[in-house]
Amino acid sequence: MKRKGVLGQNEGLAGWDAVQAILVDLRPVDIRRAALRLAARFGIHAYDACFLECALGLRVPILTLDKQMKRVARQLGIPVLAWEK
Repeated sequence: MKRKGVLGQNEGLAGWDAVQAILVDLRPVDIRRAALRLAARFGIHAYDACFLECALGLRVPILTLDKQMKRVARQLGIPVLAWEK
């Protein structure tokens, strides 16, 4: 987010601290389906396709600054959370 000019240096450090407080829950993802079907269908990286597949399976929104990921998420009916400064 710093690289994209959304956050300043101090905000980036505060953001890092906030992210460290987020609980992580690892979920299985159908890699074959995500990597092959979504990546091929939308011309995206398998890594991004796995996140989208997870959001689809859990029926949860995603938070991203990546324009292509936002576009694909919206096409798949995945809500995209906006970053508000």
